[in-house]
Amino acid sequence: MIRILAIVSLVAIATSAGAAAPTPPSTSPAVEPALQQCIEASLTPESPGEQAAPNITDCISVGSNACQNDSGGGSSNAAVVKCDGEEQAFWDSLTAFEYGELQTTLKGDALAALKRAQKTWAPWRDARCDLVKQSEAHVANVDIDVSYCQMDTSAQRAIDLMQALTDQGNQG
Repeated sequence: MIRILAIVSLVAIATSAGAAAPTPPSTSPAVEPALQQCIEASLTPESPGEQAAPNITDCISVGSNACQNDSGGGSSNAAVVKCDGEEQAFWDSLTAFEYGELQTTLKGDALAALKRAQKTWAPWRDARCDLVKQSEAHVANVDIDVSYCQMDTSAQRAIDLMQALTDQGNQG
């Protein structure tokens, strides 16, 4: 339970500190709270008789959806791409924060592996999403598919680092 509270606190600190990725201008106020609430729910053990907690991967696109439902949101292609970008900025900030935390806990080969992985993941994300763009070039909403790919891949990286940080905490 203590580790869960620590991770939730890290989410709040990382997003309020704006670690690494600056938040785009005109950010919807709905993105961050929706994501924090979902992540907190996914990390909190359920009590008997409670509805099952969401899996943390279920939180991907929660912020974008909240942004689209916000008064300034919308469902036009441009609004969806904007909201996906705002959620991606949240996950990128969380990734940067967690990466920094892991750098302080890992040593030797594990630290070197983390640094190699971090150095290659953004180019991998970009290549992965470029494949979506190229393979769906004929699709009218390709820009939405590409923005979702970038947001999803960034979220997966943040979740991977969050799990690594949790694993480190469980060892100590």
